[in-house]
Amino acid sequence: IFLTNQLKEHFERLFENLDRSINERAKRVPTINLQIDETQKQAIKDSYSENLKLHIKGWADDEILKLREKVQENYKNGVRYEDLAKDIIKRRDGISASKALFIARQETRLMSANVQQQKYTKAGLNEYVWKIRKDDKVRHDHEALSDKVFKWDNPPVVDERTGRRGNPGQDYNCRCYALPVIK
Repeated sequence: IFLTNQLKEHFERLFENLDRSINERAKRVPTINLQIDETQKQAIKDSYSENLKLHIKGWADDEILKLREKVQENYKNGVRYEDLAKDIIKRRDGISASKALFIARQETRLMSANVQQQKYTKAGLNEYVWKIRKDDKVRHDHEALSDKVFKWDNPPVVDERTGRRGNPGQDYNCRCYALPVIK
């Protein structure tokens, strides 16, 4: 198992805070139940753990814990990921500003996207409309997905060259978002 016991405990605290934050925002739609069960919680853990292996190799567990604590703190307090990047640069000798910004942005977006997916599917909202930021930074492959309906359990190809699949916010540097389909 990739996560140590310490990381597992940290994830539990992180998840509880994120869950509370999203539930607070969900009060605007009272007819939807956004509670997450243990299976969905495990799916988020697995996805988050996989991301560690793919995107931030070489970091020691204690560095990951510190990073995850800051992701949690920033997310909970509505602080932007740029502050996390500054913290990474201070703590990690030799890391470039662009790498720190990538890690901070990616970790924050990935956690948010995975929690959102689990909450929506738990509420029975199994489809979403892929939405993009309408600017010149949007990747061509993501722009082609714009305003199309997809199922959470069958993510579209986000990179035609590699065949990589993902839901909004799960691909690296993805600023896209999912708008749930309410039937």
